[in-house]
Amino acid sequence: MARPRSKRRRQNMLIVAAAAATVAAFTLVHDVNQISAQTSANRTALDRSFAALATTIMIDDSHFGTSVAQLMSSGSTMSRVDFSVQLTSLLDDSHSLIQRAAILAHPFVANGIQEKLIDVVNQRAAAATSLLARVAANLQLPVETQPNSSLHSIERELRSADAEWAQARLAFRHQPGHHRLPASTFSLSNAPLASEVAALGVAPSLQVHRSSSIDAVSVTPAPLPSVHGRWLMLPSSSVSIGVVVHNQQYVDQRFVLHVEISPTNGAAHTLQVAATIGPYASYATQFGPLSFVANEHARVRIWLTGTPIGPHAVGVRRYVVVVASSPNK
Repeated sequence: MARPRSKRRRQNMLIVAAAAATVAAFTLVHDVNQISAQTSANRTALDRSFAALATTIMIDDSHFGTSVAQLMSSGSTMSRVDFSVQLTSLLDDSHSLIQRAAILAHPFVANGIQEKLIDVVNQRAAAATSLLARVAANLQLPVETQPNSSLHSIERELRSADAEWAQARLAFRHQPGHHRLPASTFSLSNAPLASEVAALGVAPSLQVHRSSSIDAVSVTPAPLPSVHGRWLMLPSSSVSIGVVVHNQQYVDQRFVLHVEISPTNGAAHTLQVAATIGPYASYATQFGPLSFVANEHARVRIWLTGTPIGPHAVGVRRYVVVVASSPNK
């Protein structure tokens, strides 16, 4: 018996609906696969870029560690100035590495690998900075950075950073693209830091020496022509004495400069100034205004305390002051 027309119509509609659903399902699966492929491709490209930047930074980080280790092991053969210049340069390098690593905080890489890289660079830089600062403090080098960790803590931080980086490298290999990060061995981690710090502290070429000198003395207004060591002056109430002190060594030096004026007809009085002068630098100062009256005679003595006087240097200067009669008389 033939089926009713309405029943066949419903059956055809169901077949069409089923076919449409099947096509939609295939379309959805295709779209999902395309999105997944695009996401995977994007992640692979992102990881590739990250790997390239991270490799550059970690290679530089390894070179930095090698440079610090070489300075620690061979620094005892260097001059005090050369050693200080290299140490200061390495401190600058550590700050630069920290700033460069911070750039990699974004975009995000799975498993927080970029945070681990930043942490490793920061740990190594902080440990190396504290080590260099400790050496500089022991040798009294003119370096502003102060040590904030013991040698034991420095060694522990370096070993911890090495282990953290090894874990990050392993995790990154499982990322899309399976890119590899460099091993980035840090030479300083295996260095005998305690013995090297001790050796640097007693190296003859690195020992601190102190010496200063009085390099120049001037008087304003200028004295009249006279013999050496004698100031022939006109009466004045605005005389100033200028003195230049020179630091002959590569170390910050504190000193006290004294000027004593002893009139023949009055009580002596002393002026002084204290200052700290940098390596191989000069310090200029003036004493005054001072008053010298007509027909006055006095002695002036200028000297340094608080610092040794260098060989063949001048640490005391003496002058005789003769004031002429007043031009109105």
